Amino acid sequence: MIYRKKLKTHIYLFTILLTFLNSHLIQAQTDSVQYKRLTSFPVLTFNNFGYVKSGYQTPLGSGNIKMSEFNTSFQLAYKLKEKKLYLFNKILLGQFNFSNEFNDTKMDERFSSVAISTGLIVALKNRWKLISVVTPTLASDFEKKVSSDDFLTQASVIAAKRTSPFCEYGFGLALTTRFGRELLIPLATLTYKKNNWTTLMILPAYLSQYYEINNTKIGLKMSIFGNLYNLSNPPNDNIEMDKLGYSRITIGPDISTKLFGNFYLNFNAGLAVRNKLESINTNKQVEMELSTKEKFFFNIGISLLK
Repeated sequence: MIYRKKLKTHIYLFTILLTFLNSHLIQAQTDSVQYKRLTSFPVLTFNNFGYVKSGYQTPLGSGNIKMSEFNTSFQLAYKLKEKKLYLFNKILLGQFNFSNEFNDTKMDERFSSVAISTGLIVALKNRWKLISVVTPTLASDFEKKVSSDDFLTQASVIAAKRTSPFCEYGFGLALTTRFGRELLIPLATLTYKKNNWTTLMILPAYLSQYYEINNTKIGLKMSIFGNLYNLSNPPNDNIEMDKLGYSRITIGPDISTKLFGNFYLNFNAGLAVRNKLESINTNKQVEMELSTKEKFFFNIGISLLK
């Protein structure tokens, strides 16, 4: 039961974030033809997250851990029928590293994920559109051949309406399956841009507010990320490890400024809260929890916007 609750949380966070990335991409590319696009279309992105070392305490002893993340994405949208039907594809590559010092042992691990999204955008009457997305994902240490344990599927459907030159809202459902279980998650989105202010939101996983001046955006952002990685070659013989669950919430100021052409530099920093890192055994129970308290994070990224 404990494992199921924690597993549900990790999948929930990961699904919502992927849905946000996809819906944000679509909205940027296919806003109602009667209005200008509210946001830019990120063709290519690179992001690097760093976290300060932090300590934790378990019944078996104490330790400290240092984590980092890197991800890159590439996405394109295609017009199948003018003002009616669009196809988009996206690939998101991620890497999660952590170094753990526990009692007298040290463990360095690297995990990777590959998510490929394919979706359709159908323009409807009265400035409505229907967005459907399928995102198969592999997440593992990839030290052995790829198996079904590495595989995760995501799918979502969102109905969105452009209500004015300044606003678009949407609602929908996301479905995820893992280990034969299905989770159905309600979603709500909002994009509002007027004058120099922009609000982006997908509840309950993402919220940001920006002020833009002279090709520079300054604001605040809250985002959630979570993933579950398959351990094909457990690093510790004394602790049974089959999966690694990881999730965090980042909150802090966000700055984006134009470098040259359509390339932008992004800097985001602040606090990472609800830092969860858990080893899960073959019986689907949490073997060890390495969760830490709030800690400082920073993110430096580059994006190509269209």
